[in-house]
Amino acid sequence: MAPLRVGIIGAGGMGGRHAKGVKDAPGRLKLVAACDVAEEKLREFGRNWDVAALSKDWREVVASKDVDAVCVLLPHDLHEEVCVAAARAGKHILVEKPIARTLEEADRIIQAAQSAGVTLMVAHNQRYYPSNRTIRRLLDEGAVGQLFCARIDHHQSFFPPPERAWWRSRAAVGGGCVIGSGIHRLDLLRWYLGEVSEVFAFQIDDPRRLEAEVACVATLRFAGGAIGEFFCNWGSTRSPATTHEGMSLFGREGCLYFDGAIHLSSLPGSAHGRDLSVVPEDPPGESMWEHFADCVEKRLTPLTSGPDGRKTLELVLAIYRSAETGKPVRLPLA
Repeated sequence: MAPLRVGIIGAGGMGGRHAKGVKDAPGRLKLVAACDVAEEKLREFGRNWDVAALSKDWREVVASKDVDAVCVLLPHDLHEEVCVAAARAGKHILVEKPIARTLEEADRIIQAAQSAGVTLMVAHNQRYYPSNRTIRRLLDEGAVGQLFCARIDHHQSFFPPPERAWWRSRAAVGGGCVIGSGIHRLDLLRWYLGEVSEVFAFQIDDPRRLEAEVACVATLRFAGGAIGEFFCNWGSTRSPATTHEGMSLFGREGCLYFDGAIHLSSLPGSAHGRDLSVVPEDPPGESMWEHFADCVEKRLTPLTSGPDGRKTLELVLAIYRSAETGKPVRLPLA
């Protein structure tokens, strides 16, 4: 089968990461086009990744007969317009998280993709990390028994921010640190523990960094009975290039921690009793982009599909509603 021809819409910092994902799957994927409104940035992208078809108008990429799929890497307020147009043009879509800013926007994207019969996948890439895939396998094997409690963290520095950075805008982003980065961690919690039935959240703003929340703490109750804590912070004083993320999962028969390595500790006498510390090998096998190619070629439902991405967005919006009202919020949202 001929490689899937990909056009990247948004050639900024994330553009290079996704270009590498495409290039790392030669024979299956081919980067053929790129778009960005910043001409100098676009030309640099074309040189770095050997892309000749460059445009400042995303509509040209979507309309191109030489493009089979698009990767949408734009401010969140543009996701709906571009994804809907791409679906109607018959293009398969990989869209950066979040799928959209609101459930209504997400629903219109999902409906357009379903009507057109194209693959829609959300780039919740942490599900494809070697460490997180290993953790999921250990949980599936029953290594710690039934999960009853969890904590997950994200810490990052966003100071001093560029004055015109789009992610400073509440309107463009749909919020602040939770929808901007914390959504990845919430998506992992859903993947590990299932759906959330209730949230109670607090958040803090810092106008020096952005217009929306800079930190958030939320308690979660899962439909399966477990409880959890989510801690998201863009107010770290560490280097802007450095992100710290941790995770603790507690089961009836043991505990699992992640701090760059996976640490598993089982209770004495448990059915799956074992202790280990391991740093998963990189790369782990298939990448997010390889999974996308598989889904297009074999007409499979992506692990991080549009409807699944909608559920993670719904959890984010429930956290925002709780923080704004000062009350617990139940899911699904009315």
